[in-house]
Amino acid sequence: MANSEEPNELEATEEVACKLGGPIMFGKVMLGWKPHDAQYEILTDKSQYKTIAAGRRFGKSEMCAVDILWYALHGTTLPNQQFIISQSQDQANIIYNAIYAFASNSPKLRNRISKIIWTPFPEMKFDNGSSIHARSTSYDGKYLRGRAAHRIFIDEAAFIKDNIVKEVVLPMLTDWNGDIVLISTPNGRNYFYEMFEKGQKEEEGTKSWQFASYTNPHISHKHIDEQKKNMLDLQFRTEYLAEFIDDQHAVFKWEHINDSLEDFEESFERHPSHIYYIGVDVAVQTDYTAITVIDGTDSKNCKIVYTERFNNKSYEYIFGRVMACIINFQPFKVLVDETGVGAGITEQLVAACPQVEGFTFSMPAKISLINTLKLGLEQNRIRLSKNNDNLINELKYYEYERTDQGNIKMHAPTNGPIKFDDCVISLALAFQSCSVPLAMAEVFGVNKPQGEDKWLKETNQHAMVDPSPYAADEQGNVYVI
Repeated sequence: MANSEEPNELEATEEVACKLGGPIMFGKVMLGWKPHDAQYEILTDKSQYKTIAAGRRFGKSEMCAVDILWYALHGTTLPNQQFIISQSQDQANIIYNAIYAFASNSPKLRNRISKIIWTPFPEMKFDNGSSIHARSTSYDGKYLRGRAAHRIFIDEAAFIKDNIVKEVVLPMLTDWNGDIVLISTPNGRNYFYEMFEKGQKEEEGTKSWQFASYTNPHISHKHIDEQKKNMLDLQFRTEYLAEFIDDQHAVFKWEHINDSLEDFEESFERHPSHIYYIGVDVAVQTDYTAITVIDGTDSKNCKIVYTERFNNKSYEYIFGRVMACIINFQPFKVLVDETGVGAGITEQLVAACPQVEGFTFSMPAKISLINTLKLGLEQNRIRLSKNNDNLINELKYYEYERTDQGNIKMHAPTNGPIKFDDCVISLALAFQSCSVPLAMAEVFGVNKPQGEDKWLKETNQHAMVDPSPYAADEQGNVYVI
C-alpha cells in the first residue's frame, strides 16, 4: 500500500537502525560506506580511551569521519561537541574535510547541517545542536584552552608534545567525562606509547590496536613493497608496519626531538635587536653544504630561524651563500667546519668577517660537539620548525656505534635514503657557538655576571661584519661593491 507517509516511515526506520546499529549501520545506510575488518573492530568497540597505532593509508580519515558524524547525530549525549585535534591545522583538516565530503554528498545528511564555518577554525553545526570542530595544538594549545568536549580525536597523536596532551587536551574532557581516540603512526616512547601499552592490557576502559598498512585491502600492497626498497628499515617499520621502534641506537632521543618541534615557518628575516649564531658544514660534491642560523637572544630558548642545504656547488657559490647569511643576520659568532674541503672556504670567511671561526673535526671534538647539542635537546632549549623534514629526519636517525676497539662513532645511517648528517652537524656548530661560553654557565646553574646582557649586546654591535666590500641583494645573493 503506497501513500505519502511511507517515506517518513522509512526515514524513521533508518533513523532507529542508525542509532541502534552504531557507526557501522550509519555508514551503510546514510553514506554507502563499508568498513574493512580492522575498521569494523575499532568502530564496534565501546572503550572510553582508544589508541590506534596504524600505518600509512590505513583508512583512518574515513573511519573517524563516519564515527564522528554518527555520534553528532545519534550519540549517547545530544547535543554534543566533538574536536578533531592535530599538531597543525592542515593535519586536523584532513578528517574534517572527510566529514564535510560525506555530509555534503549525502542527501539524507545535507539538510541536517545548520551551519558551516571555515575560518578562523573549521566548525560544522547540526540541527540538533551538535557541533564538530577542527583545531591544532599550535602555540602550546592556545586555541584549545578553556574548551570542553564530549569526544576528542587526536590525529598523529604521537607527534604532539606530551605536556600539551596532558595539560591542555585531556582537561577538555573533564566537564562530561568524555571519550578520546588517539590515532597515529608511532614516534618513539611517549604518551601515545603509554596509552597504547595500557590499551593492550585493557586497563581502566582503555583499548588499543596495531595495524600495518597492509591491513587495508583497498590500497596497493605492491606499492607498499616498493616503498620498503626506498626506505630505512626503521622508517618502514614505523610508518607502514606501525611498530614502536626502540631508539636505543639513536644519538638523540625521539621524545626530545618531538618536544623541540613548534609550528612556525623559517625565514630569512632578521630582527635588529636579536642575537644570531651560524653554523656551516661544508661540502662540494655529493655531500651537502648545510647552513643553520639560530636566534640565540634567549640562551634557554634557541630558535632555528633559517636553514639552507645544497650540493654540487662551486667554492664561489658556497662562499657567496654563507656571506649572504652573515650580511643579513649580522651574527655574533659563526662556526665553520674547516676539516678537509672546508679549510679553503673557512680561510676566506675568516679574512672577510671577524666573527668567523673554524672548527676542526677529530673524534673527541665531534663527540663533544654532538653531546652539547644532545644536552640542549634534553633540556628543551632548542626550537625547531616542524616543517623542516630534512633536519628532523637526520636528527631522528643519527646513530652511534661502538667499534671493535671500544670507541664510539656517530654518523648518519649506513644504508637507506637518509645518508647524510650535514644538517645535524651545521645545527651542532651553530648551537655550540651560542652555548659556549654564554650558555654553559646557565646549563650548570651558575648565575650570569651582572650586566652581561648589556655587555653581550654591546659586544655584538662591535662584532658586526663590515659589509664592505660585500653586499647582498633581496634574494640573498652576494656581490662585491
